[in-house]
Amino acid sequence: MLSRVDGLEHAMTSDVVQLNRKATDAIAAYYGAYFTDPGEIGTFGVVFEDASDAVAAALELQRTALASVKPRIGIHTGELGPFCTHATMSHAIALRDFADRGQTVLSHTTKESVHGRLPHGAWLLNLTAYVVDREGLEEVVQVCHTDLCSDFSLKRWVPTSTPA
Repeated sequence: MLSRVDGLEHAMTSDVVQLNRKATDAIAAYYGAYFTDPGEIGTFGVVFEDASDAVAAALELQRTALASVKPRIGIHTGELGPFCTHATMSHAIALRDFADRGQTVLSHTTKESVHGRLPHGAWLLNLTAYVVDREGLEEVVQVCHTDLCSDFSLKRWVPTSTPA
């Protein structure tokens, strides 16, 4: 799971601190290993052993996010180990960058992994958009919840071609 909060320079410091606390709590509740990229302010990543834990933590974070600091979250399931593979990380970055503020999106691989195991009140919405990965074009789905906004535009990325 990778997250980015845009516009931190305009957010109140107390909001950023509060979001960091909520992120730490959500990650710990689902046994995630938290890491940050020192080169990118407002960006963090988490590795989970189970994709459904990543989705649950992301939903918890989105449900408690403040209006001024809503994270964009991308979740991709890949190789588990001490270090994520470059392909797994690149795919998660592409998903995160595709997401809008307050939106969580999943790769097709993660969607398949969490099928039938979503938290109560959650469902998946096929965005009919695609992200390029090392194996070609892939479906992207949004995680929706009864407590969250589900109406995001596809303005961030429009495919230049569709799968054959």
